[in-house]
Amino acid sequence: MKVLKQSEVNNLIQLHQSGQFALAEKNAKELLGEFPQELILHNILGVSQEAQKKFKEAAESYRNALKIQPQFAEMQFNLGSALYQLGDNQGAIQQYQKAIQIKPDLVVAYFNLGIAYQNESQFDQALSAYQ
Repeated sequence: MKVLKQSEVNNLIQLHQSGQFALAEKNAKELLGEFPQELILHNILGVSQEAQKKFKEAAESYRNALKIQPQFAEMQFNLGSALYQLGDNQGAIQQYQKAIQIKPDLVVAYFNLGIAYQNESQFDQALSAYQ
């Protein structure tokens, strides 16, 4: 059984951090063909797609990761961010709320939740999220 090497993950992270998002996306997809259960690959794929403004694809990458591990707060948050970018404020709100349920100290989720509520003119909920 083949095992995902840390050096392969590090290479993907380096590509993403150096702005080579398309190459990071391509390589992550290739590795996912071999290691479809690796959450880190789904995440790198999603953030690389988001960086290229491929928000639908990014949302799908995050959903695939959440099928494997639904209690992954940061992935719920990332899905919320992609949905927000797609203009789906209600979907984003749901994902941010899930992230907060799983990890109540994920501060950035409260901030983004407040913004999504503001965009829906739900100002009382926005204020509550910010507090």
